[in-house]
Amino acid sequence: MPFYLLMMGLPIFLVGGCQSSKTPDSKLPLTLPYQAVLLDNGQFFYAKVDQSPSEFLLLTDIYYIQSSQDPETKQVQNILVRRGKEWHSPDRMFLNLRHVVAIEPVATDSKVAQLIEQQKTQGK
Repeated sequence: MPFYLLMMGLPIFLVGGCQSSKTPDSKLPLTLPYQAVLLDNGQFFYAKVDQSPSEFLLLTDIYYIQSSQDPETKQVQNILVRRGKEWHSPDRMFLNLRHVVAIEPVATDSKVAQLIEQQKTQGK
């Protein structure tokens, strides 16, 4: 179905969809071990990203931030949680690429990387 715009009073027809300059086989330059993955629902996951060509992004060694508020002091506490402690014990996550908004590197000297390393050394 063609889509048209009015420019200077003249209709302009656009046929087809927008194409990315990247091919499905091209890879992002992910040079650090962990990436922050933002989804369109606002969730953030910190994980190792597998870029195998697919409509899905494979995440392993996944972490997320869980916030809780003290009912008396109203102070919010954020903790980093390793995915896999849930009842179904997932060891990986497949995300539909259509819902991935951004992928950012997690710097090795960042607070998130430090907390991940701390959990690994404590065996959590």
